[in-house]
Amino acid sequence: MKSNLFTLETNPFGELIFVGDLLFKMCPTTSVYTNSKNEVIIHEWADLNENGDDINFIYNVSPINLKRYINLEISHLDLIRSAIYGKVIIFEGHFAKSNNFSLCDIFDIDITYLPSKDAFFMPNETEDIEVISREFKLEDVDLIENQLDIPDDVLNLHLKEGDSVGYGRVDTYVLGNVLSNFEELYKEVAKDHILGVSRQNEISKSEKQYLLGFSHTEVTRVMAASFSILLKPKQNKVRFTELKGEEVKNDDAIVLFEKIGKLIENSNSEEKISTISNEYSNSVFQKLQSFAQTVTKHDISIDINYKLKEKIGLKQFNINKVSGNKIIDSVLSTSSKTEEKILLNGKFTAINCRTAHFSFKSDDNADEISGYFDAILGGLESLNFTNNYKILIHKTIFNDKGNNRRKPEVWILKYELF
Repeated sequence: MKSNLFTLETNPFGELIFVGDLLFKMCPTTSVYTNSKNEVIIHEWADLNENGDDINFIYNVSPINLKRYINLEISHLDLIRSAIYGKVIIFEGHFAKSNNFSLCDIFDIDITYLPSKDAFFMPNETEDIEVISREFKLEDVDLIENQLDIPDDVLNLHLKEGDSVGYGRVDTYVLGNVLSNFEELYKEVAKDHILGVSRQNEISKSEKQYLLGFSHTEVTRVMAASFSILLKPKQNKVRFTELKGEEVKNDDAIVLFEKIGKLIENSNSEEKISTISNEYSNSVFQKLQSFAQTVTKHDISIDINYKLKEKIGLKQFNINKVSGNKIIDSVLSTSSKTEEKILLNGKFTAINCRTAHFSFKSDDNADEISGYFDAILGGLESLNFTNNYKILIHKTIFNDKGNNRRKPEVWILKYELF
């Protein structure tokens, strides 16, 4: 083991002890140290100044993020930006002799000192990984369990991959699209939960007021991991019901999170979506398609997790460009249609002889219908708006669950004076 390189007088981390190198190119450029508190201290060689002296910076990170870096889950740049308190200490010259230490925000570091966003850990550039892992007991670090301390009624949207996402940062435009589209999906699933899939459940005035709060979320915290947003319902209820003579506790927020998870996990294939298509309203599938389109448009990967009932760990599911495209296709595959023939009496209100389009008002005071004459029918020029006609129409109604919702198709098969 190498000798100590820093002393208490020259840096705020205390007496540092060398552990191993993370990156060695001709000489060590990224090294790991520890101290009496067993903190993970990273040393980076950055550049040379005009006098030929080394420019370096040091910072401390959590064992979780060190493990993520080694596991290729975050880049070298993300590791630097995960620095605790968001600060690094820059100094020039030899470690032990430097007396010009300065504090610098992670986003103010000279860009020439930083690795590219595509630079990830290279195992072949070091022989010290076993030593580093053993020193900080990285094998015992559970990335999922330690990701966030999530309260019971909070959902974590973790934007983890994509050109617009980095450690502790995300493009404002992308974040806005993700949050607004997820909020719309959340709202429709909440309505299903309270009003039923048909949206016809009778509820009290107080429940209507509760629905206004429960069907909307608010951001409670933002974490850099790569970029996590914690959302919770503006209102939430814990309900108690009887099951086999025992009182069962049901948290509305957890039930809703489970519904969203089941929806996303079972909508990425035609076979699976058919098993849940009757459990959600058409409005839900419409918003799910919009959310999936946002994910594919920005080419991002999002982990969504929440704490399970009785606090038994976390439930996590993912949506990315590949699964998002599958969801879009699966939602479209659930479309169905019904067809019927109807005999009507009434008057034409509009006729276009060139396009064969018509509008017709029936005698039963129903809404005006529009459509087209069948191609085999002729004599449209002889029709007028004063005589009563008897028409036979063929009507097709589409039950589309996605965004491409089609209007009913109406064709006149036959007409005659009445």
